[in-house]
Amino acid sequence: MKILIPVQYPLTDVNKRAIQRGIDLINGLDDSELLLFHLNEVQKGRRISRQSLREAVESAFKGINASYVVRDGFFVEEAIIEAAIQLEMDYILLSESRRDRWKRLLEAILDIEENPEQFIEDNTGIEVEVITEASRGSTSA
Repeated sequence: MKILIPVQYPLTDVNKRAIQRGIDLINGLDDSELLLFHLNEVQKGRRISRQSLREAVESAFKGINASYVVRDGFFVEEAIIEAAIQLEMDYILLSESRRDRWKRLLEAILDIEENPEQFIEDNTGIEVEVITEASRGSTSA
């Protein structure tokens, strides 16, 4: 199982819950991978390096076995989908706030009033799980 986890920098509490959920999902599985993804939003003018992301994650999760991708771009949502498809991911762990932002974008730009997780899964074949911010739980598409 290959899991993509989009994260902010510095890591938020929900990012940490998503990473822990990813660790739990691959625990004991052979041929599995966690890929932590961060987009340096060009319009914000703030850049972090792959090494900085790695150090932040590894200081919070000792002994984590993960890959790290940091890209520059404008739209986080588009970059996440592109990375998931290009890197042939099986699963995406999204924060609830990211899901809500996607929902607003789908409605405003594409006039689609559909559950973002389902929209992503239907159009990419990649399963999406939403990590909630208010609780320790999560929901799947």
